[in-house]
Amino acid sequence: MKLRITLNTPALFAGHAASALRVDETTARDSQGRAYIPGYAIKGALRAELERLLAGIAENETDRQACGLESAAAASTWLDYIFGSPEHESRVFISDAYAENEDQRQYGFGVRNGTGINRRLRTVENQVLFNKEILDTREQVFEANIDFESDLAADKPKMRAFTNTLKALVALGSDKSRGLGFCSMELVGELTPVPVPAKAISEAASFPIKDGRVGVLYQLIDPTGLSFLADAERQFLPTRDYLPGGTLRGAFAREIGLRPASQPTEPEVAAFVNPETALRFWNAVPVEFAEDLVFPVPGSAQTAKRQPGFRPTGWGVRDNLLAGFGLSLIAQTRFPFAPDLNFRDGEKESVPTVFSGFMAWKNGAFRSIPPPTKRVITRVGVTPSVAALAENLFYVHEVLDASPTSPLNFYGEISNISAMSAELLRKCEWIRLGRARSRGQGRVQIKFVPPRQVSDSISTRIDETTGAVARMLAQLFEIMPDERFRVSDRCFFSLTLMSDTLPDLFARVRSVQEDLPPLPLDWARGLDLRLEHWMASMTRRSGWNGLTGLPKPVVPALARGSTFLGSVPLAQKQQLCHALEHIENEGLGEERVEGFGQVSVCHPFHTALAFEAR
Repeated sequence: MKLRITLNTPALFAGHAASALRVDETTARDSQGRAYIPGYAIKGALRAELERLLAGIAENETDRQACGLESAAAASTWLDYIFGSPEHESRVFISDAYAENEDQRQYGFGVRNGTGINRRLRTVENQVLFNKEILDTREQVFEANIDFESDLAADKPKMRAFTNTLKALVALGSDKSRGLGFCSMELVGELTPVPVPAKAISEAASFPIKDGRVGVLYQLIDPTGLSFLADAERQFLPTRDYLPGGTLRGAFAREIGLRPASQPTEPEVAAFVNPETALRFWNAVPVEFAEDLVFPVPGSAQTAKRQPGFRPTGWGVRDNLLAGFGLSLIAQTRFPFAPDLNFRDGEKESVPTVFSGFMAWKNGAFRSIPPPTKRVITRVGVTPSVAALAENLFYVHEVLDASPTSPLNFYGEISNISAMSAELLRKCEWIRLGRARSRGQGRVQIKFVPPRQVSDSISTRIDETTGAVARMLAQLFEIMPDERFRVSDRCFFSLTLMSDTLPDLFARVRSVQEDLPPLPLDWARGLDLRLEHWMASMTRRSGWNGLTGLPKPVVPALARGSTFLGSVPLAQKQQLCHALEHIENEGLGEERVEGFGQVSVCHPFHTALAFEAR
């Protein structure tokens, strides 16, 4: 349904946008400068108004019976049932509201002077002004999407309470007592409840599985915050530039009905709980076109001084993996880690690489993928234990800046699909990601597509990598004739981590004892494997388990983009092909069901850009 909001007076919805008006508090705008009413402002006002109405009704027994309230205590139960609580998710989802017709908008921006207030003492701050930017409207209509879960939509007393709340609410935003934010609301359109579990919308023909894998296009149509561990220099909680597999896994599980306090069915247990049959959700990366084959840029990439980065007239990027191998032979040593790795208190910590981001590989050429746009949102802090506002606390976080008119597209894959789990996936039409899902953030439409695959076989890619190494060694032999540069009895391959990788305990212990990066090598049993060179860095894994309501442990991980060059005797090439095909399909390390350990074998980046920046 649509929620139509008509603003009859100027309003203030605090934002975190830059302003040329030199004000202390700006109004909410997106990255394109468009004003909007935040979904969390709408939902918060509705919850407060319903709480006020229920408190009055609960005092009178006749009113309680007329409204369907069993007792006075049921009023708070209704409130948590509709809008959520620390233990349960909301059953109402409200998106940000934008002007009904942006081309014919009837609003501007103005400034109101105010007096500074000491929040601790709740008194006027001497000699301090606090100026606010307001949304100056003239009967402007804003529209938001509003969705109800099916159990709430079928509960007539609670739905009647919600619609009456819409009629009773007369103002939104800040400074309502000073004449700002007066409005009227109405619901428009047919009631289409959010299914629990989600309805089936796809036939077998529109669910293209190949070798137990399916591609998924994710279209973000609301701002989405996917936070990770922030560094000390940032004043806000940053968001990621991709969709983590663990977050996608939780969102799909929630859509099909696997939630806290629920009784999972046998298919749900097999698809999300059983480690042997569980679905594996690979990270989703930003794409411009649906057919793009997109990769994170390897950490061995280095920009050129001329034409840095990817340019239409030249790539301006070279790869240092093979060059580093040559240097290690010249120096008669191997550099165990790239220079971008720091050691602090005996633990490895990564710093940003020289060149990062995403690239597309198509028709033998690379091009850069522009990073997804982001913006910062400011909200009032909340104490989770009591679900109340926290004193003197603001919560500032970054989001992927998506909207219905400017969506963001991502591509990922789901593997290890069985006939039973395929039936569950077919039911999903859209999901919600990240924080503040019921307050205007994280709505994602999904579409199943054929999985992307590199056209060349692994054997062909190994031959190309071996040929590139041979050319590099031949160049070194011309400069410095030495038998060390004649490696003719081995075949070479590269491994590039497409996502962070969690090494198993054995790999972590071995890396400490042998001064090697903690790369899992259980797949190489029986092979005379030799790691020739590597450019790797470390990061930390963290997150939140929504099912248990507990944080995930913080553990070290090999960072996305880490690259490794290895070799085996020529006689073991066929055995190597089988092993590499397995890890490219199944991944490396622990927790692969959450997108960790995705690897690319013999990435074309290392051979196409091995010798010169183009």
